[in-house]
Amino acid sequence: MRHAAIFPASFIRRGCFALGLACLVSQALSQNVRPGVVPPPRSCTPRDLSPTLRVYRAPNNVQLVTLDYRNISPTTCIIKPLQVINHVTNNLPAVTIGPGEIVHSSVRMSPENTTPSIPCKTIQGTEFVVYQPGPKVSIYAPSLFPNICSAGQPDEYSPGPFVPSWEAPAEEEQRQPHAPVLIVMKKTFYKNENVELHLQLDDQEAAKEKCPVILVAVQDDRGMYLREDANANFMQTPKGCLAWSRYSGPWRGPANQYPIEVDINGEFGRPTLGDRTVTVFELAGTGPKGEMQLLASNPVAIDIADAASLDRTWGKIDKGMRVDLTLDKSRFTVGEDIPLHLAFENVSAGPEVYPTYSGAMNCFQPSWADNIDFRIKVETADGSPPLYFEPLMRGGSCGSMMVSPIEQGKPSLAESSLASWDQLPRTPGIYKLTASWNVYTKPETAATSAAPGAPPPPPQKPFVTVTSAPVTIWISGQPVN
Repeated sequence: MRHAAIFPASFIRRGCFALGLACLVSQALSQNVRPGVVPPPRSCTPRDLSPTLRVYRAPNNVQLVTLDYRNISPTTCIIKPLQVINHVTNNLPAVTIGPGEIVHSSVRMSPENTTPSIPCKTIQGTEFVVYQPGPKVSIYAPSLFPNICSAGQPDEYSPGPFVPSWEAPAEEEQRQPHAPVLIVMKKTFYKNENVELHLQLDDQEAAKEKCPVILVAVQDDRGMYLREDANANFMQTPKGCLAWSRYSGPWRGPANQYPIEVDINGEFGRPTLGDRTVTVFELAGTGPKGEMQLLASNPVAIDIADAASLDRTWGKIDKGMRVDLTLDKSRFTVGEDIPLHLAFENVSAGPEVYPTYSGAMNCFQPSWADNIDFRIKVETADGSPPLYFEPLMRGGSCGSMMVSPIEQGKPSLAESSLASWDQLPRTPGIYKLTASWNVYTKPETAATSAAPGAPPPPPQKPFVTVTSAPVTIWISGQPVN
C-alpha cells in the first residue's frame, strides 16, 4: 500500500493539485524543504516550563530536593541538563519534552555531620537550575533546610514526575489538612506598589497559639521565587500569634484573615511589567514518605502595570508645578489598605527646580523611587481631622545627598499607601484625601556647608507648595481599636 505524501497547503494553493506529485516535489525542493521531514523541535523557553518543587526527609539520613518541569506550551521543545553527576561532567543529551509532559531531577543533601570540623548550617537562600533554558527556582526558606551538612549531589534526570522509591513508615499518620485560601482585593497592581493579599487559614484557633510557617511563591516567565514569610506578617507573643503588618503594626482587618505582603520582583532584579502567579504555602509538618507538607493555596494571577497608563485628575498648576493623587476605587472596608498612586510634574517651571533639597533624604520612606518632599492629608468630609490622625509627611534624614533637578514635561511616578504610614481610618465614614508637594529652587541647603559643630540653619523655604485635587472615599465596616 502506498502512503500519500504530506506537503504544506501552500503548495496545493499554487496550482500543483492538477499537476500531480512531480509538481509538489519540484516545489518542495525549490524551497529547500525535504518532503516528509519534520523540522526539529525548538528550544524551550522559561515561559514554556512550569516548575514544581518538593522537599523530602528521605531514609538513610538524606534530604532530597526534587524539581518537576512540566511543558505548559502547546508544542514540543528541547531542554539541556545543566547539572553534573557526582561531580563528574557528563555530556548529557538534550531532553525532548512534549506538551503536558514532565521531566524531573533531584539533589541530595545530608543533615548528618560527618566532618565535625565543618559545622552544619541552615540554608538561608539557594537557587536550583536543572535545565537550560529553564526557569530559575530561587528559595529563601530556612525552615525547609534547617540543618545541612554537605554539598548538594545532583542525580540524573529522568522522564516523568519524581516518585519516591521508598515505602512510607507504617505508623505514619496520613493527615489531610485543608489548604489555605488566598484572597486578592484587586488583580492589577502598579510597578513599585506594595502588594498586599489576605490569607485565610484552616484552623484559626490553632494558628493563634503558634505562628504558622508561610511560604510565598511568585512565578513569572523568569522562574519561581519561593520565600518564607518569617516574622513579616505574624508576631509570636505570650498571648499567642498575632497578625502583623510590616508597616502599620497590628492587623486591623478581618479576624479570620492574615495580611500577606508579596515581593512581586523576587530576586530576579529590577521590577518588570506583566503577569505574575502568586501561591501561598503553609508548612504542615512531614507527610507520607517523608515529604515536607506544603499546603498550597489557590493560585492568584495578578498583573503588574505601568502607572503612566492611569487616567489622572491633576491639581491646579502653581508656578509651573502640579501634583496628582489617584486611587483604585472610592469605597473601602475598615482595615483594607488604600493604595496611593502619586504623580509629580514640572509643567513649565524651567530646569532649576528640585523635588526636595540635599540633606533631607528620608531613611524610612516605604516605597519611593525619587526623594520627594510630600505629604498626604487625611480628614473627615467636613474638613476636621480625626483625633488619631496626623498629617502624613516625610521626616527624618539620611544625611546630605545631592538631588537631581526635575525634568520638565516628564512626570515622576511613585507608589505608597495609607497602611504603610499607619494612617488607615479605623472607623467607617466619609474621608477626604489630598497630596501636597514642596518644590525647591536650590539643590542643597546651607547645612551641607556649615562649619563643624555649628548649629544647622533653618530649613530652606519651598519655591512653591502644590496640592492635588481632593479625593473622597467611603469606608464601611465595624470600628477597630
